Amino acid sequence: MKEGVKRRCCGIDVHKNSVSVCLLPAQGQADQRIKRRSFPTFTRDLRQLRNGLKNCGVTEIAMESTGQYWRPLWNILEGEFQKLLLVNPQHIEGLDGRKTDRRDAQWIAERLEDGRLKGSWVPPRAIRELRDLTRQRVHGREAVTAAQRYVGRSDAGAQPDRAVVPARGNSKVSSVATDLCGLAGRSMLKALVEGNRDAGWMADYARGTLRNKKRELEARSTARLPPSNVGC
Repeated sequence: MKEGVKRRCCGIDVHKNSVSVCLLPAQGQADQRIKRRSFPTFTRDLRQLRNGLKNCGVTEIAMESTGQYWRPLWNILEGEFQKLLLVNPQHIEGLDGRKTDRRDAQWIAERLEDGRLKGSWVPPRAIRELRDLTRQRVHGREAVTAAQRYVGRSDAGAQPDRAVVPARGNSKVSSVATDLCGLAGRSMLKALVEGNRDAGWMADYARGTLRNKKRELEARSTARLPPSNVGC
């Protein structure tokens, strides 16, 4: 604590559309009243909250890690105060006299002032952003893989609202062409969607080693897709 700066603690209860703030009196000024206020979670309102806390001389802030709702507020408060804690809800529930719905923010502020809160480790902003990008990339790849695996399936777990379901039209192209999402496979599926039913012409899409299986492709690419299986 810097010399001449009085310790002042703040507790924040985070929700999806609002944050409840409780500001305790500064150290040695117990005669002051406790301040409470709620703010919307729009960026301009969170910035107003940050500026108000700085003007009131707040030195320490603790908030509960509720879902992902704490992240926007953390990004705005980070680096602006001497101590900023993100507290795991399980840790809070394990403390005696755990908080109630009536005064969540005050309960958090009082536990912070007592030194009873244990903060979770939050990576630096650059690492958090890198994690988000990595997570999005993984989810994207998983979605692409799931869609590729689905093409040509006819099992009971398949969803009925997909655009192309060749197996339901008795097209067994996937039994010969292992990669229906390759150049040749996509051309065949496009022809089915557009209503082309000429098996010999579709087999002409075969490329590379698939050309050696042209006769088998011709036999397996005959399909009759009902209108419900063709769409966007």
